[in-house]
Order: sequence, then C-alpha cells, then structure tokens
Amino acid sequence: MKKNRLGRTELKVSQIVLGGGWVGGLFIDPDLGVMEKALVKAINAGINWIDTAESYSEGQSEKNIGLLLSSIKNNNIYISSKARLEPISSETIFSQLDRKIDESLERLNRSYIDLYQLHNRIEKVGTNEKTLIKDLFETMYHSKGIGLAAVQVGILKRILVIDVSTKDEKKKPMSFINPTIKKISDETSIYEEGCLSIPDTFIEIERPKICEVEYIDINGKIKNLKCDGLLSTCLQHEINHLDGKLIIDHLSKLKRDIIIKKISKTKKNPDRIIV
Repeated sequence: MKKNRLGRTELKVSQIVLGGGWVGGLFIDPDLGVMEKALVKAINAGINWIDTAESYSEGQSEKNIGLLLSSIKNNNIYISSKARLEPISSETIFSQLDRKIDESLERLNRSYIDLYQLHNRIEKVGTNEKTLIKDLFETMYHSKGIGLAAVQVGILKRILVIDVSTKDEKKKPMSFINPTIKKISDETSIYEEGCLSIPDTFIEIERPKICEVEYIDINGKIKNLKCDGLLSTCLQHEINHLDGKLIIDHLSKLKRDIIIKKISKTKKNPDRIIV
C-alpha cells in the first residue's frame, strides 16, 4: 500500500481516518491466552483484519497482538489502531499524531499500520454534530436504550446522548459533547446494566453514586451537571464507551471469559476482530 503524507510528516500508515469507525466484529478479552486462541481461530477461518486501540487495556492489547503476530507466519494480516488527539496539548497536531503512531508501532512491534483512526474532541458544534446527535437519539430510541455513545455506531467523536425517563413520562433527551467526569462520590450504588454493544447481556456494576460532569451542550455552551441515581450510572457508562471501556471490563477475568464465550457463540462470521 502506498504511504500518504499529512502536512510535512511522513506517516507510517497507509491511511488516516478522522472520525472513522468500525465495520463490526467481536470484542476479545485482552488476556494473552484468550487472545491467542481467538486470533488463531480467526486467522484459520480466513479473517485477516485486526482492529485495536491505544486505550484498550491501557495499551496491553496492542502489546499482546505484537507478541502473538510475531509467532504467526502470515504476511496477509492487516492492522488498524486508533487514538484520541488532545487539542489542549502543547504539541502540534502533526507531532502529537507522529508520537501516538510511533508508540502504537512500538507496542505492536511493527514498522507499519494499515489504518489509523483519530478520535478527536469537538472544537465547534456545527451542523454535522447536531445531525449526529439527532441520529443518535433515533438509534437509541429504536433500540429501546437509555444511552448511546457515538463510538458505538462507528463515529469517533466524544458525543453521547441519554434519556432515562420512564415509559410513562415525557421524553427527556440530553446530549453531551466532550463530557469529562470532574468529581465522583465515595458512596456507591449498584445497577444491573445492559449494553447495546453486547446484546442480551446484563451485569450488576458498582459505580460512584454521584458524579459531576463538565460538557458542551448542543448550543456550544460549557455546562456542569451534578447527578445521581440512574442518570449518574448511565453517564458513567457512556463516558466509559468514549474511553474504550465496556461493562465487561468491570468484571473478574472468570466472569469476563464466560460472557465472551457467550458472545462468540452468538456472533456469526465477524468480518473483524476488535481487541
């Protein structure tokens, strides 16, 4: 594949996607043993695309992939990874991107990445962001969910929507752009949480009962929200999605393995593995 240039920097990737997304696939536990079995099985089945990210298990997934691929004799495997750029950084976009790619390459033990996706903070709320929020609400309501993050539909933007109203109440749609948790309480609460990314799976998760979130609203205004109860839980759940974390990441390895096996049986012929 031909390398592209971005600005003045020669990048070690064939394509860079801003706000790109996934085709779909199977989330694999970052444990090395579990990952090895999944990769071997997938490669033997003809799957040749592996999708990972710097945020998955704080880079451990990339390291494991690098270890495993070094022992697999297959030159037709493609790798994609992703990262989030921070506009507030003192680095330029190009130098920050170069650094992140180099860090991923080091963890993967590779000299080349086939696709690199950028997950960026929103600097200005425009027509595209407002349309995305509208689409997220439509998808969420259609799926009978109470929260949805843009990353769950393959859009790598820090946007999420929530509506925790009951079926007997008037809808209370809330949208959050660039949400950041500023404070959490020591007191916790437990809710049985489901996830649109992991169908038919419900897990009791303990989280801080109260959280304070700073975000930008749909009109571009910086807001702060202190919430508790179900709203607090839902916000923390969706912000986890934006940071690359699923509800199964809150579980012990044993419980996580059981759920992953269940997902593996119900997921037919994935065209990518997401690890």
